[in-house]
Amino acid sequence: MRYLNYARYLVSKYRANPVYLVHFLTNNCNANCPHCLRTGLPDLQGKELSYDEIIKFTQQLENSIYSATLTGGEALLRKDIGDIVTAYLQNTNIKTLQILSNGSLPEKAAVVAKRVAPKFPNKKISFELSLDGIGSDHDSHRGISGLFEKVVETYWTVKSLAKQFPNLNAGLNLTMSAANQDTILDVYKYAVKELKADLLTITLIRGDVLDQRLKILNFKNYEELCRVVEKELKTADTARKGKQNLFSLLITAQDIITRRRIIKTIQKQAQIGPCYAGVLSGVVFSNGDVGPCELLDKKIGNLRNHDYNMASMWKSDKAISIRKEIKETRCYCTYECSMLCNVLFNPNYLPLLLKKTMDLWLSQRLLKPGLE
Repeated sequence: MRYLNYARYLVSKYRANPVYLVHFLTNNCNANCPHCLRTGLPDLQGKELSYDEIIKFTQQLENSIYSATLTGGEALLRKDIGDIVTAYLQNTNIKTLQILSNGSLPEKAAVVAKRVAPKFPNKKISFELSLDGIGSDHDSHRGISGLFEKVVETYWTVKSLAKQFPNLNAGLNLTMSAANQDTILDVYKYAVKELKADLLTITLIRGDVLDQRLKILNFKNYEELCRVVEKELKTADTARKGKQNLFSLLITAQDIITRRRIIKTIQKQAQIGPCYAGVLSGVVFSNGDVGPCELLDKKIGNLRNHDYNMASMWKSDKAISIRKEIKETRCYCTYECSMLCNVLFNPNYLPLLLKKTMDLWLSQRLLKPGLE
């Protein structure tokens, strides 16, 4: 029933606080991915929000936040990552927390998972690991020799811990670019068949990446991948049905609709429906800057200049101005994190969202009795 608290945003978003937040904890990274938005950014280690500052920030986050994603750079490179994860889970009302990682630090992931999962049994915690290829292909995509083996090790390490802690999960994120568009289906099949992935997301390359050539791809390949994924969700030989209750299926349905919306955005080169970035979703950068999303070069302000109170920043004249500009200019992108709120809280999508959720529930109920 707690999910219904957010249903009011289907009716009105007036003076809404963010429901979903992405926090870039650091720009530092041990990989060198040519498709990464953060590649080539300055080292902000001396300017990153400290743990004490993140404590102040999380203590003032209002209860509207349902989910947060901690990323980088490589989030696990922060020595205080365990403390930061604890701060989010302890000081806010979030129900789900995602930690994005390149999977290069299995021991660090295990330490953090063992620390936070048993302490917050009612909050869902997932480590989402990047996987762009198989074997040396993945290593070349990410610029680290031996990284593929580390990703697999990290994945199974967290997966094994999830047997002890039901609120813990390991997921995989496949980023599609020109470099792997011809092999991405094989990567997907490997993730499902060999790694038994029950949490798997697909990201399309976007933004001002280091190697712009990687954005020149055949979008028919993306359409085919989306078609395969949607078909696979209704088959009996998939492991992705293991932990899906009705709310999880709602999010899966949202993923399907989001990918369709991305395809339409690419085809029309235009905004498809309203964007709620800066309304229901937002981004905190490693130096404390707050923005509506990671792609727009628009900053609402810096937490350090606002006593770490994001709620007051969200209602500021600057925030209102940026929201107005997004609405009037109808900027468009394929940013999946913003798309999540754009689909879930758009009343026009509600009938399709409910239909897709029930289709998934019925097909999986028939194929796998005992689903919650």
